[in-house]
This record gives sequence, structure tokens and C-alpha cells, in this order.
Amino acid sequence: MFITLVEVDTSGERYRLRETTINTNAILSITEEQPTQKMINESANMGMSPHASYSRLVMTSTYGGDRFKLVVGSPETIRLKIGNTRKVLKG
Repeated sequence: MFITLVEVDTSGERYRLRETTINTNAILSITEEQPTQKMINESANMGMSPHASYSRLVMTSTYGGDRFKLVVGSPETIRLKIGNTRKVLKG
């Protein structure tokens, strides 16, 4: 299944937002990413809330190694978008 998320492109001097389509079968993990002060300032310049949540996706790569993507949204929001509402049992 494919989903569309908003990716934060941090490769340049300034951050940019862009839509990205991701194969959910390639996602290995989703972790919450605490925004840096630069990220908060840049997101405010783009019209986003300074209270926006971010997540880091670790994805498999066919070229070897893992790829990382920084996306807008909490891990819970992304899991809901994927349709995976299962949670890890702690015990």
C-alpha cells in the first residue's frame, strides 16, 4: 500500500516541504523526532504551527542499507494513515 506524507527536506541551507509517496511495506520503524530550533523557525516561515509534530521513518532500500525520512506528523498519526493501529504490548 502507498501513502502520501509531507517530507521535510533538510539537504539544503533552508528546509523545504514536499509531498512524498511511500510504500508502507518498506517502513521498518517510526519514531518521534524532537524539532530543533531551526526546524521550528523554518516551519513558522512556511506557515506551519510551531507545535507541529515530526517523525523519522527508517525504510529499507533496494540499494543497500537503510534510508531515513523526516516527515510531518506524529508516529500515531502516521500509523493511523497506514491503517496499522496495533500496539506493542508492554509487560
